[in-house]
Amino acid sequence: MDEYTDIVDIVAPSSAVAGKTVPVTVRIKNRWDYILLIAADAVYNAVPFLHIEYWVPTGETHSFSGSFTMPGTDVTIHVSSSYRVYGDVWELDDQAQEDVSLAEVFKGTISKKQLEHDGTYATIPVSNVPQDRRGLVHIWGRNDMSSAQRMGIWWQVKDPGGIVVEEHSEWEMWPYTGA
Repeated sequence: MDEYTDIVDIVAPSSAVAGKTVPVTVRIKNRWDYILLIAADAVYNAVPFLHIEYWVPTGETHSFSGSFTMPGTDVTIHVSSSYRVYGDVWELDDQAQEDVSLAEVFKGTISKKQLEHDGTYATIPVSNVPQDRRGLVHIWGRNDMSSAQRMGIWWQVKDPGGIVVEEHSEWEMWPYTGA
């Protein structure tokens, strides 16, 4: 095995959420002294999702890309490379595999959003706030997961014309200290 072709790398995420697209790129090198018609085949849990043939020059590595939809379970991607001997005769030459685990969906709830300005509190969304006023945004949220997670926030403020005038992102320090 791997006399003429070499599966150099399988590029895939280590985890993915069920229902999301999982991109996979397989890099295969031609180790033979001549140009080869190389086929890359890939399956996850016995479901085929990639079959591409490509003429790869001597000593070069080619990337073969495909994708699949992540099922509701961990998967193992099995990849094989073959080269055409003649006509429709192919020789299996190298094999490799890569695991993709099912990712936990992050869950959280924003329970309250308020804007404080000029000594008043108003539930967001807020309207009729003069443009020359500054305020404080208060957000209350909770982690709805069974595991500890960093809490964070991201927001944009747009003017009446839809132009972004402020953008902010902030995350808890990790590990959480309870402060």
